[in-house]
Amino acid sequence: IPVVFNALGGILVGLVTTYAGG
Repeated sequence: IPVVFNALGGILVGLVTTYAGG
């Protein structure tokens, strides 16, 4: 399901950004 994949991808990107951004 593209929507679920997109949502999961968004969460992962947000988490990585928060972790990398500190």
